[in-house]
Amino acid sequence: SKLKSVLMFLHMGPQPSGANVTDHTQSFRWRRRGAGFLGVRVAEDLPSVAGREAVRQGAFRLQNCLTMANTMRAIAAASYGPIENLREIAAPLPEPAKGEVRLHVVASALNPSDGKTLLGKVTFLHVKVFPLVVGWDVSGVVEKVGDNVSSLRAGQEVFGFHAYSRMTKVGALAEYTVMPAAFLAPKPESVSHETAAASATAGITALQALRDCGRMRA
Repeated sequence: SKLKSVLMFLHMGPQPSGANVTDHTQSFRWRRRGAGFLGVRVAEDLPSVAGREAVRQGAFRLQNCLTMANTMRAIAAASYGPIENLREIAAPLPEPAKGEVRLHVVASALNPSDGKTLLGKVTFLHVKVFPLVVGWDVSGVVEKVGDNVSSLRAGQEVFGFHAYSRMTKVGALAEYTVMPAAFLAPKPESVSHETAAASATAGITALQALRDCGRMRA
């Protein structure tokens, strides 16, 4: 029936010109943009009021599902205040820019800078965007690589920390985070993600104290 064909169209996504929407041999491809709009336009051609409403509802449910696919869970603060104000939110899935990678976060660590930033005592370590997602130290798996990144690859386990500056927009207290590839290094296989995340800022601070300030040499 026409309704069945339309619902198949919504499930499979738009097919190449001239393709039969009921042909299962066609490649399945999602079209993230305009799913609801397409469903409404197609629904107008159906003679049945119930059929038109079914297609509209199905189209908008599809659009909502695709929208959810572009979000992630994050721990954020709606305003400056104590760490107890942190709440789980749905945040947009960040896209890596030139020179950046997107990490699937496995572990992240908190430092005194996180608490001070949440309280609003230091505002130069993080961009002033609310909901505020902090967390500089991170360990995880490279999920997507931006342009001009050759040092890392998708699927690689890495650790590091975000820049302590306003260039940091979304911290590591989230399912995914985006950061410059230059701020990451391959995680040793013998080190857990939890240990790697906890060692990022603390490790570089100890190194700077001993090597740069204390002038100690191995």
